[in-house]
Amino acid sequence: MRLGVLCPGQGAQHPAMLDKLRDVCAAEEVLGAAERTLGWSLRDTLASAPDLYTNRVAQPLICIGQLATWEAIKRDLPAPALFAGYSVGELAAYGCAASLTAGALAYLAVQRAAIMDEGVREPGALVAVSGGPTAALMELCEQCQVDIAIVNGPEHFVLGGPSHAIQRFEEAAAARAFRVTPLNVAVPAHTSLLSPAIDRFRTELERCAMTNPTTPVLAGITGLPIRTRSAAIEHLSRQIGETVRWESCMETALEMGCTVFLELGPGQALSRMVIQRYPHLQARSTEEFRSLTAVSRWVEEVL
Repeated sequence: MRLGVLCPGQGAQHPAMLDKLRDVCAAEEVLGAAERTLGWSLRDTLASAPDLYTNRVAQPLICIGQLATWEAIKRDLPAPALFAGYSVGELAAYGCAASLTAGALAYLAVQRAAIMDEGVREPGALVAVSGGPTAALMELCEQCQVDIAIVNGPEHFVLGGPSHAIQRFEEAAAARAFRVTPLNVAVPAHTSLLSPAIDRFRTELERCAMTNPTTPVLAGITGLPIRTRSAAIEHLSRQIGETVRWESCMETALEMGCTVFLELGPGQALSRMVIQRYPHLQARSTEEFRSLTAVSRWVEEVL
């Protein structure tokens, strides 16, 4: 039995997401190092929360929150077999895998957000879609000119595109009984609209003091385990403008022997997806527990 650690993406951040980390030395060190790079307080931003879902706030907040959580609990857990990150969570996963320092992770999260925001020439959106045959969905995507941004599983997708195209898709999908849920992300990440951002983010990654991960990180666009700096740079940069194949990541995790999954939060989306697809496995999020001690106790019990 092996542990897989999951790093979620944007959408579930909330004002209390760092509360469990208060006065935990390892976590406070991460937050302090990141804030020296950012030039602003993560907790103060959470408290005011006027723009919690904008890329420029959400991406560094999520990445640093996950790294701080991991640093706070890792000494009480068995070494994981792998890290897997969903969207911006993939960048956070490299921090957890000791490939990036807290300062470097904060810098790259800020740059990634800015590059994505600047790379979109018109308003865009992401929506989750389920409940219908894949062939019919592909036909609608072509008709409405929207892209498959993320493949979560059979008949479970995230689509992205310009706002007007997404609206056209929603109207057409409703007529065919698809379930469509708007997501709290304003930029159509992982679609062809973000292709121009790939080279810019690659340049930032190449400039950064990134090292080989000490634990494999699954590449979102292929599901393959990444073990070197060069492969990490290639896959992280391309991920901005290419389809994320989360279903493939989970299949690889099972092939590598993972039977227990711990999601670092915020939210519980990834652990729920694991249980829905693989009900015989164990998966929970740190968000579900009242304390970090309880997180460690659960992992010990199930492993």
